[in-house]
Amino acid sequence: MSLHPAVLRWRYRLFSGASVGKAEATRRGLYARRISRICFQDFREVKEPYAGAAGGTLARLEGPVIPSTLRAARDGRGFVLRVKEVEGKGGEARFWLPGRRVARAWATDLLERERRPLEPDPGGGLRFPVKARGFATVRSELEGA
Repeated sequence: MSLHPAVLRWRYRLFSGASVGKAEATRRGLYARRISRICFQDFREVKEPYAGAAGGTLARLEGPVIPSTLRAARDGRGFVLRVKEVEGKGGEARFWLPGRRVARAWATDLLERERRPLEPDPGGGLRFPVKARGFATVRSELEGA
């Protein structure tokens, strides 16, 4: 058996003081680990939904969280969003899809079993609690879907 040498490259940054909070450090680390992709979208004609008022944004997320998963629900009804709280304080997250409204939503466990209903906010988005350093999973159905 022959072992081939490999080249490992490490990227890091050093900061002095507490200028970067834990949440921002987590976000920076997340983005640094993403794989670069080549996109030829710049050479295409812009069509719907990218030409719409929402500007092609799939979803928005606010609060002390980072997204872990956004995918279709296993039972085919709506979609599942899973987030992780990164500031260590807990709080509330807000999720919405530009140009769409959440009709119904539930807090679920990791197996997508409904635990309790969540009330969509008046703007068509969804607010839900997240425990400190915890994960939150919600299943949502959209109006007209």
